Amino acid sequence: MIGDLEDLRGGPPVQEYADPDHPDEAMVAGAAVDALKALLLHNATLRRELDHKSADLLDTQRLLERSVLRPTYRWRQRTVRRLESSRAGRYAMKAYRRARGRSSRSA
Repeated sequence: MIGDLEDLRGGPPVQEYADPDHPDEAMVAGAAVDALKALLLHNATLRRELDHKSADLLDTQRLLERSVLRPTYRWRQRTVRRLESSRAGRYAMKAYRRARGRSSRSA
């Protein structure tokens, strides 16, 4: 036989046995307070993000309304539609968007 049988025994328990059927009320209350605190902090973070997103959306909406109100909007819209209907026009629009720094199509 190799080794000592005492090596197989565990050390003394680190802490007292906690019966799951009868939890310590102070520990449960502390955990509940910690959970509520975490939820409130997460909610505050989400609200802050929502406020920023709402402000961005409002700015985008104002910019869109301003662009539609320009007198040249309908002329530009017809021109883009006409260009998008032909192969050469699509290439021209692609080059134009690339030159302006916008590679995506308009919605």
